[in-house]
Amino acid sequence: MIQEHPAIQRYLRALNSELQRVPNASRETIIDDVRAHVADAVDAGREPDEVLAALGSPKDVARDAREQFGISADPSRQDNPADRASRMLHRAAVILAVVTAVFVAFILPSYATEEGGVSSDSTGSTLQTATGLFEQYGLGVALLPLVPALLALLPLLSGSLRLPVSWLGAVLVTGFSIVAGLSIGGFFVPLALLMWTAVLVPLWIRRGASPVVGRSWRIVGALLMVAPALLGIGGALTGTFLDPGAPFWIVTILAIGVSVLFALRVRFIDVTVGVLGVAIMGLAVFDAGLLVLAVWWGGGLWLVIGLSAVAARRSTAGR
Repeated sequence: MIQEHPAIQRYLRALNSELQRVPNASRETIIDDVRAHVADAVDAGREPDEVLAALGSPKDVARDAREQFGISADPSRQDNPADRASRMLHRAAVILAVVTAVFVAFILPSYATEEGGVSSDSTGSTLQTATGLFEQYGLGVALLPLVPALLALLPLLSGSLRLPVSWLGAVLVTGFSIVAGLSIGGFFVPLALLMWTAVLVPLWIRRGASPVVGRSWRIVGALLMVAPALLGIGGALTGTFLDPGAPFWIVTILAIGVSVLFALRVRFIDVTVGVLGVAIMGLAVFDAGLLVLAVWWGGGLWLVIGLSAVAARRSTAGR
């Protein structure tokens, strides 16, 4: 067999070594193409050494491949697609963590307190007021919600340890969101989702960015985005929601339309989904009433889905 020729074996081993920073699936494709090219040439009567010399050195072939994938030969300057996606998503996670911490600690009224008073007819009365975490416990406790921001920042500072630190950060932020959910509410759940996205999207890219997985994720994301709208329609049709009004139907139709466009991968729809997610979360900050957590989760879900799609598309562009 052609692979048994010592010169070809040495060449392919050297090429594989030079291609270590190219994604696995792409590296295997390149090596298979070289092997097939050499086999065809030898079958046509050419000598293996002659064919390999015409190809150029393994270093030259690897350099061309790295240029194709935008990967530096210098490990200190390496900027492969998976790392780009990881950095982008972790930076977004840091921002979301800080915003969530400020919202929870200084804006969200989480605690009800009672104050005695005297009414106009001189009878005693009790007034209930809502206070936030900072007002209730002071600055020391109010700074605790910033812990997830530090956990989201660590992967950006970890260099070659980014991957294990990313996994650890996702686990710890998930645990924090569960504990926080037992006291101030599950407002860190969107951040936990984003931290896991910052782990899984780069992993998908490292494993070759399978188009099948990418399309499947888009369909799942679209279904998650449209689920609240479908539930709302069901409630309106069954009478659970009495006279939802025109704004409800406008928002519902908009959500369905955006979800369909997202599944179809229409240009700029990924950014649109992320921006709409931010806008929905803004409603929770400024005026969500009793549905504040549901609105926060809904906006957070759209934000995470949009960011994951943007990171995947930008990091795999041209592949």
